[in-house]
Amino acid sequence: MKKKIMNRILALILVLSMVCSMTVMVSADDGPSVSLSVSAARSGNTVNVTVKMGTPSAAIRGIQYRVTFDTDDLTYNGDASGSIFGWSFSSASSANSNGYVNCAGDSGSDVTSGGTLATMSFAIKESASGGSSFGLGNAKGSLPDGTTFAASTSGTSIEVAGYKVTVATAENGSVKVSDSKPFKGDTVTVTTTPDSGYILKSVSVATSGGDSVSVSSDGNSHTFKMPGSAVTVSATFGAKDYAVSKGDIKNGSVTIDKSSAKKGDTITVTATPADGYENPKVTVSGVTVTDAGNGKFTFTMPASDVTVNASFSAKTYTISKGETANGTFTVTSTAKTGDTVTVTTTPKDGYEVSKITVSGVTVKDAGGGKYTFTMPASNVTVNVTFGAKVYKITKDDVKNGSISVAASAKTGDTVTVTVTPAAGYDIGKVTASGATLTNAGDGKYTFVMPASDVKISASFAAKTFKINTEKPKNGKMEVASSAKTGETVAIKLTANKGYAVTELIVKDASGKTIKTAGEGSTRTFTMPASDVTISVTFKKSDFKVSVSAGEGGSASVDKTTAGYDDVVTVTVTPKDHYKVGTVKVTDADGNSVKTESKDGKYTFKMPNSNVTVKVTFKGEEYTISAGNIENGKISVASKGTYGTKISFQVKADEGFKVASVKVTADGKTVKVSGSNGKYSFTMPAAKVKIAATIEAVIYTITPQEAENGTFVIGADSGKMADVITVDTTPEEGYQVNSLTIFDAKGNLIPFSGENNAYTFVMPASNVTVAVSFEEIPIVTYTLNVAQPENATITLDKTDAGAGSIVTVTVTPNEGYQTVSVDVLSAAGEEIFASGNENVWTFIMPDGEVTVGATVEPIPEPEPEPETEVEIESEIESEIEEEPAPVKTSNGALTWILLFVVLLLAAVAIIIIVILKKRR
Repeated sequence: MKKKIMNRILALILVLSMVCSMTVMVSADDGPSVSLSVSAARSGNTVNVTVKMGTPSAAIRGIQYRVTFDTDDLTYNGDASGSIFGWSFSSASSANSNGYVNCAGDSGSDVTSGGTLATMSFAIKESASGGSSFGLGNAKGSLPDGTTFAASTSGTSIEVAGYKVTVATAENGSVKVSDSKPFKGDTVTVTTTPDSGYILKSVSVATSGGDSVSVSSDGNSHTFKMPGSAVTVSATFGAKDYAVSKGDIKNGSVTIDKSSAKKGDTITVTATPADGYENPKVTVSGVTVTDAGNGKFTFTMPASDVTVNASFSAKTYTISKGETANGTFTVTSTAKTGDTVTVTTTPKDGYEVSKITVSGVTVKDAGGGKYTFTMPASNVTVNVTFGAKVYKITKDDVKNGSISVAASAKTGDTVTVTVTPAAGYDIGKVTASGATLTNAGDGKYTFVMPASDVKISASFAAKTFKINTEKPKNGKMEVASSAKTGETVAIKLTANKGYAVTELIVKDASGKTIKTAGEGSTRTFTMPASDVTISVTFKKSDFKVSVSAGEGGSASVDKTTAGYDDVVTVTVTPKDHYKVGTVKVTDADGNSVKTESKDGKYTFKMPNSNVTVKVTFKGEEYTISAGNIENGKISVASKGTYGTKISFQVKADEGFKVASVKVTADGKTVKVSGSNGKYSFTMPAAKVKIAATIEAVIYTITPQEAENGTFVIGADSGKMADVITVDTTPEEGYQVNSLTIFDAKGNLIPFSGENNAYTFVMPASNVTVAVSFEEIPIVTYTLNVAQPENATITLDKTDAGAGSIVTVTVTPNEGYQTVSVDVLSAAGEEIFASGNENVWTFIMPDGEVTVGATVEPIPEPEPEPETEVEIESEIESEIEEEPAPVKTSNGALTWILLFVVLLLAAVAIIIIVILKKRR
């Protein structure tokens, strides 16, 4: 009996050891855990959930668990999939109704390694708020021998944007917030807009618990940091004060009972006319004004500043006319205060306005017989006085007499004119413009002054006097027998040959000598106011011989005076290297006198006048030669006369200049004057040679400062025809836009080259080089879409530059899935595209592309529907009946179980040993 009892105890211990061993094997499993793609998300975002499991210490099959979620904030997308072995999952409708996704693995498959059990995604609802959690519960499985187990599981949570911001209803304005469901710590902007006529008074933010939130304000823009709870934003608006001001009020005054007011207030205006004005009228910009009577007006204050203006009507007064003579005037009979009144005057001929008065008012002369005044606030009388007009009397400038008369006179006055002829003259004609003259005798004339200016004119007639002559000897005199005073009288004198005029005398009747003019055979004088007597004396005389010689020699005559027909000899002596040019003799009238030449001497017969002998010389001629020069040319005459100035030019070819010029004669250097290609020298008595040195001109090359790049010129100067290099270096992202090379006159210089290396040929001028750089334009290419059947393709852009990333979104029709995205270049080449499911990307090539997609129907799921239903119901049953699961992932519990197994085994061994000993 004892032996049976002990055997049973021993068997029980062994069974318990086996159970504990099995439990330890399951405990070694690292149970399922859940992880999220994000820790926080906003409405409309997608959250990906991943369920993983570590490597179990023993094979497990038939794993079941559920993922719980908050249906208030989240919607399951129905896209769960497993990767370790075949799985079945709750449908989207069932999960979104129950708030969990049931997950069941294939009960016939063993799990021996860890990894991802399932992935699924959830969408954040628009109504989501606060935080949402994901739980992992009801996890269980079985060992290959059918033993089941339950394991504790873990969960996690996600913060969903949606701490609600409530805007309290505001009167007289509106309030808007930048985010109605922000995260904790987000900055929220509040914009307040007062109604017309109102201003913001205050803004406040309070949490749902009534705590105040700090607000920063700038005008109608406000910000606050979102706390970790819902808040309410409140704003208060109050009526705004507007200014009431007066405009430029004339002809009266205005008083206003308020200088500022709120919209809707009643404003009272009192208008008081000035003297001479009545009927006040008040206006306010854009506002209706009510006339309350007795100069008072009212209006309702609008939602803006206003300006009050007032106008007043001028009163009408009488204008009377006073008595007047020698003219008339017109004026209106009435006028209003402040009106400009015009008085029009019409004097009689010879009269003008001498005075005009208006009682107590200043009158202005407006010209043209018109006068103006400003109508006062009273009746007035206009008086006009006309007086005789004074006119000018002017005199003509007269010769041979004078006019005496007053400078002015009034109309109707008698004016006397005195006309006095000069000696030798009589009064011819006297006139007065616009008046009739009466001859009063003795050179006096009278006229009655008309109503206009008068001009006096007079002419005088010269008297005629006799010209008496005394008969001369050795010649004759010809002259008129009479002449008028002031006339020019001509006397022609003809001396016999060998004689000349020695004296000519003209005397008037009183014996006074009259001055004569002229010389030679014709003399003149001015006829005096008396008879004249003329006498002339002819005397035989010698004539003067004058000699002059030019440069290059001398000349002399054998006598300096000679009588008529005498022979005069001229001796001419040239200097070295000179010879006689011309010998010319002329009489007093400029006529040539015949000369004869013999043995280097010249003779002529003396004419009946003075003579002038003029001798010229000319140098001997020598040859001038100029050698040929490179890059230039010398221009000069082939011969030159000794002692003369020889001019020549040295012209350098384009791009060259004259370095030096040298003139030599018989090997000796001749002094040269001049510059800039024009030179001269004095011709020596020898042959001359001209030489010149030509050298190339060095021109400068000036670079202009450039932006977005640099350039280097091969030289800073050069000669014409030199080839100059220009190397450009644009900054990254830039290229050469233009290269401009221009000479000193602004003419463009051509260049050649490419790829930032250029050359140009140096002109005969200084040059300036300028380079401008521009951004390299981004070339974009068209993205064409070949829409497939049963799906829609959308691109994130319509064109793109080479190298940029293009995102392709494929939206299959219901029941279809995306297999691949196909991108082809214009040449038909395939462009690699990467992605999964419905979002793909590719790198844009250098040219157009066409984007297409391959879609296919989604295959039917292999697991039998009954299995999912059974698993789901089994899980639900387990949820109802099973006690709290054992935590298999607790390391301390595992060690305790191992200790218990060892202890039981030790007890069993001890019992067996004791039993054997008792036998």
